[in-house]
Formats: sequence, C-alpha cells, structure tokens
Amino acid sequence: MELSIIVPMYNCEKTIEDTLKCLINQILDDYEIILVDDGSTDQTQSICNKYVQKNSFVKYFFQENSGVSAARNYGLMLSKGTYICFCDSDDKPKEDMYRILLDDIKKNSVDFVSCDYFSIRDRRNPGFPKDLDSILDESRISKYVYYMFNNDNKDVIWGTVWRSIFKKSIINKYNIKFDRMLNFSEDLVFVLNYLLYVKSIYIERRILYVYNDTNDSLMKSIQKYNKNLFDERLKLIFKLQECLEKLNFIPKFNTEVNNIFQEYILECTGNACIKENGNNFFNAYKNVKEIINHFKTIEIFSNINTPIKKRKLIFNFIKSRKVLLITTYYYIRK
Repeated sequence: MELSIIVPMYNCEKTIEDTLKCLINQILDDYEIILVDDGSTDQTQSICNKYVQKNSFVKYFFQENSGVSAARNYGLMLSKGTYICFCDSDDKPKEDMYRILLDDIKKNSVDFVSCDYFSIRDRRNPGFPKDLDSILDESRISKYVYYMFNNDNKDVIWGTVWRSIFKKSIINKYNIKFDRMLNFSEDLVFVLNYLLYVKSIYIERRILYVYNDTNDSLMKSIQKYNKNLFDERLKLIFKLQECLEKLNFIPKFNTEVNNIFQEYILECTGNACIKENGNNFFNAYKNVKEIINHFKTIEIFSNINTPIKKRKLIFNFIKSRKVLLITTYYYIRK
C-alpha cells in the first residue's frame, strides 16, 4: 500500500459526503482511506457506510469519543501505507493532490512535503514566504520552523497536518503520535516532532487543498467561556518549548516564539472575562489574577516586542499585573 489518508470525524453529517467524494475521486491507484469516527451521534456512520460498501479501499472504524488526537493515532495504528496524509472531515482536497504530493516526496528524495491551500474563511491562499527555496536541506529546516512561529500573517506557515505528506517509517521509528492532552494546535506539535527527524523538506507551491473553517470549529470555541483554557494553553506552551529546544530553535528565534505565547495568554485573559455560565465580575477578576500572576506568564511577558500599539498597551498591563484594569477592560467588552 503506497498511501494511507486518515480522516478523523465527529458529527460531520453535513460535510463528510463532499469530502469523501473528493477523496474517492483522487487520481491515484494504490491508496486507502481510513475513516475514524470519534463517537458521532448523527448520521455520519450511515453516510460513510454507503461509500465503504461500494469502495474496498474506504475503511470505517468507530471509537468512543476521545478527541481528534486519539482518532488520528488510531488511524495511524491501522494504516498500511508507506506514506501518510491527513484530511479533515469538512475539507476538500483537489483531485490530484495526493498524486502530486507522492511525486514530490519520491522524486525529490525528501522526508516531508507541504503544499499551499485555499482558505474559505479568509478567501485567499496564504502561499509560502518567497525567500524559501523549494527544497530545504537539514541546515535550513530551522528557517521553515521560523515561519511557523512568525507573527506576521503575510509570511507565516500554518503547521497543520492536512497540507502535508509524511513517511510512516519515520513516524514508526520515533514513535511520533498526537498528544491526547492537547485539544488545540496538536497538529503543530506533531509536525514539530516529525521535523526533528527529517533530513529535507520540499515546498509545493501549488494550491491542492480547500480548507473550510466551519462554525463549530475549535478555533471559534474560544469565544465561549472556558474555565480550563489557561491550563490547556499552558500545556501547549510547555510542549512547544520542549519541541523547539530539541530543534535548537530556542534561543535563536526566542522573540518570535515569545510573541506567539503572549498571544496565547492574551486569549486566556479575554476568555476569562466572558459573561457566561455564571462567570460574574468577581470570578473574572479571580481568573485574571491567577493567569497574570502565574510564573510562566511573568516569564513570557518579561520582554514585550509587539509593534502593535494596542497590543503593547494591554501587554504592559499584563506585565505590570494590573488585574483590576484588565478585568474591567475585558468584562465590559465581553
């Protein structure tokens, strides 16, 4: 088996059929589609079964609801392909996407390929930074990682797994898995762990994937009050630091990494003040105080380098631990 495409699913009855049609109509011969249902309670299973019955290379598996990381890990365990790709259950890969990625990784003798994509939400494709060559050897992989943490939206590489192709031999040899403790940016951590062991990267500048940011996506979940958000972001920060230290990325690009971490903390302070589920001003004040007095927050905000004036102001409030001011600012806004 040359390629396994792993699709984690959860209550995606509205989108999975279009995604499946795109996957089944790929210009490709030797591949399998592994559908991992993470405990759906809608019609996802019945829709998938129609395609499983008609296509022997489409395989459906069900697990109790355990999260997207567990679903992807289950797919990896079941996969038989020499190469691995991932696809989200509401996205649309172009019909020649996986043929092109396979050609890229084999003909260029590289360990990892990432392609451009079109974002429906942003109505554009992000592209790749112009100063990156098509092939990056081991000495220049750090440049690729730098752009994964660049806070300038014009020149950033989003570290998602669905735009890339991986070698299963590397994943197996180094036991690379998705971290089940993370529910945000778990694919970024997976990519970083994978890049620890690659010798070269190929950048495919063609747009091969259509990314659909649905209304119930995790990205939008931060707009709802989450009392555990700060703990979740701390886990991510510690995990990212661990990966980057192994890549010898810190302290070379410490400023860029710190800017991203500051945005994570800012996100938490705003979320802590959302007026939902009994979260009154007193609770919001208590939450903000806990966040900005945490030793990691103090460390992250010891140096502020953002060029955005509004950001610089609120960042200095956090650095100075102006709990009442921050709480009042966000509580009124939220």
